[in-house]
Amino acid sequence: MRTEHHAETGQSASIVVPTLREAGNLPALAERIRRAMNGTGVTWELIAIDDDSGDDIEAVAEDPARWIPVRIRTRRELPRDLSRSVLLGFELARFDRLVLLDADLSHPPKRMPDLLAALEDGCDMAVGSR
Repeated sequence: MRTEHHAETGQSASIVVPTLREAGNLPALAERIRRAMNGTGVTWELIAIDDDSGDDIEAVAEDPARWIPVRIRTRRELPRDLSRSVLLGFELARFDRLVLLDADLSHPPKRMPDLLAALEDGCDMAVGSR
């Protein structure tokens, strides 16, 4: 995986994060994403799709002390379903390049610029692995 490609790109990406009882993780994840994407030239958005956790995750997006924009959509359809949450996030995405991250902080956002750079280099898909 290339690590030197962090130049200005003018590209964009929608980062989709399915959640279930992870409101507490979302601010830390958003901050890690911001740090990872800073200086890349990539315009990005963060979309959290919550599977009706009931943990007041909407308050994360409404917190005036935060400046990282997060769109949160609560999926109230039953049954709770990770795949459906991911697909809804993809449907809501404004950009063509899609990134999927876990909200449990197990996927390192610092690797996103490298994965996005692979797409710029002609790959159809880039996959990170733990």
